Amino acid sequence: MKKKSFLLILFLISILFFNCVTTKNSEISFEESPHNKEFLNIFNELYDFVSQNRNKSPDIFNRIDVIKNKIYSNEIILKVDHSMAESIFGGMEYGFYINKGVTETFISTSPFFLTVYENQPGIVFSILMHEIQHSYDYYYNHDLFLIGATNKLEKYLFELDAHHIEAVFIRDFLMPAGDKLTEFEEFIVYSFDNDYLDFFSITLLGIDMDLIFYMQDYAADKSFELITQEFIDIGNIIIDEFQFLENEEEFTKLLQLTPGFSFLIHSKQMYYDISLNKSIANDTPDEFTVLKYSPELDDVYNRMNSILMPYYTTYLEILSNNISAMDNSFKNSFIVVN
Repeated sequence: MKKKSFLLILFLISILFFNCVTTKNSEISFEESPHNKEFLNIFNELYDFVSQNRNKSPDIFNRIDVIKNKIYSNEIILKVDHSMAESIFGGMEYGFYINKGVTETFISTSPFFLTVYENQPGIVFSILMHEIQHSYDYYYNHDLFLIGATNKLEKYLFELDAHHIEAVFIRDFLMPAGDKLTEFEEFIVYSFDNDYLDFFSITLLGIDMDLIFYMQDYAADKSFELITQEFIDIGNIIIDEFQFLENEEEFTKLLQLTPGFSFLIHSKQMYYDISLNKSIANDTPDEFTVLKYSPELDDVYNRMNSILMPYYTTYLEILSNNISAMDNSFKNSFIVVN
């Protein structure tokens, strides 16, 4: 999907295994299974569903097949976490921790999704595919994935990859099967088909994906001097074109704020990574300053910061409202019986 350089931060999500695992092609029994039985059953049903339609997307099948082997060998544990949110945002997570020198990896889910599955299995499958992609990246893009724990740019790119897999799964597997989609699923597929997730990224992640990808692509084969000048030019354009209209609709305000905050949040990290990759700098992250390598670009950051930061709270509130609205729509689409 794009160039990645990312890591993992402790992502939490539950995927539960059960004492006897039965699939169409194999049966595995565990006298003392570490997996949650209900969650494991959901995973097995997702695996069967994808396996039966594997020709629709070999990439999707490859990922779940790899992770199935990790789960069956107890390398990844599926579990239920009662402290997790009843939400499509944060209600399921992939994570790992080190216990006495041994790394333990897991997918955790809120009990909420075990109930949701009874009425709308499709959305649970979709969210689980998102976490399967994170777990796949942990094993096959390991170093970058770990970097993502402290690198916001890498974390964002890995998150986009997971949403990409999620969107492909919904479009190529759930929709042909006639599954009733939630508003969230319809939205992510719409954005994926029309702008490769840029609209989704702006609305729910608050980042201008096209801007980030353009800067990455430009930097791929240019000199450090040309890259610096391009960053200066982009920053000046954002500053010159910025106009915040208080009386506009929320989404219009977000469109006004997103390019600038995308630049402020991610381009410094990008500039630092470029300086290392091109052997221009050997600073640690704490030592690195833009001023040291380009006073003009540093001035752009300072001016943009002074212009945009008064609106930072507004930016975060709009994103929070968008997420809440999507989550409420999801919860209102079915009745959960406790």
